[in-house]
Amino acid sequence: MKKMFIMIISSIVLIMGCAGGGKPVVNSVGMTLDQSIKEASIEIDGRFEANSKIALVNFTSSSEQFSVYVLDELTANLVSSRHLEVIDRQEIDLRRGELDFQMSGEVSDESMQSLGRTLGAQNIVSGSLTNIGNDYRIVIRALNVETGRVEVQYRQDIANDPRVQALLSSSGRTAISSTTSGSSIQTSSNVIAENNVGKDTLQRMANTIMMRLSPRAKILILWINSNDYDLSNSILNELEMIFINTNFTIVDRGLMEIIMSEQNLRYDDLARADIVRHMGNLFGAEVVISGNIIGSGNSRQLRIQALDVQTGSILGGTSEQY
Repeated sequence: MKKMFIMIISSIVLIMGCAGGGKPVVNSVGMTLDQSIKEASIEIDGRFEANSKIALVNFTSSSEQFSVYVLDELTANLVSSRHLEVIDRQEIDLRRGELDFQMSGEVSDESMQSLGRTLGAQNIVSGSLTNIGNDYRIVIRALNVETGRVEVQYRQDIANDPRVQALLSSSGRTAISSTTSGSSIQTSSNVIAENNVGKDTLQRMANTIMMRLSPRAKILILWINSNDYDLSNSILNELEMIFINTNFTIVDRGLMEIIMSEQNLRYDDLARADIVRHMGNLFGAEVVISGNIIGSGNSRQLRIQALDVQTGSILGGTSEQY
């Protein structure tokens, strides 16, 4: 009788467990959003001298509430450390409005840093969120206002957990200004590998371009035109790291979507030489690197070229089949 009772109880527990198995499983592999924001804050905080003035300018994502959340948390973390002087959001609102007015027409090479200068900031922080399969990659950058040099480039794959899902519940890709490690996570390297673009291929292509550039040239790595946004963005990320590790000055692309919106530009427009040169001028770059992917299936070709912003001439180019 006692054995019969134990069997009945075990069956009930088993049935209850199976009933609960029908609930959707949320992918929680990898670092959480809050952990990644905290880690980025620590990296930024430790990079600059005490009392340096820093402005959190914008964050680009598919959701306004997500972008605002990231900016708010970054601000809170940096303010709490009391190491840097974080510029007030209302002050940024006012100055950004002035910058938008200035950007209504042709602007000088230093216009990208003008917001930071009017705020008296030494450094500006921007960021973006990219969808990679079922997960996301967060990128947070800090650049020097005077030189345009990227001082911090934090990249982390984050889990698509309930908090991220809730923050991304609103749709429409939005660039928000401050006014408003698990193995299953796909990194840029994974995206590139899945498309048969080897990192050694990108390194070789970058080396070919570097041979034609002046040492420490100021470079804008603009865009790789293709029908796969994630692949294009992943190639850009890898190329940026290659050039940064070779001591070139890389201009931050964090504000590019805002600029494109203000200039009424689409990504397709970035294939035009005159637009490429125009963007180089806007970002204060000496050289713009861009490219495209042609073909389909097992017969595709990646092309990359470097354009001299001042003269409009092609400094060098390379292509590889993959």
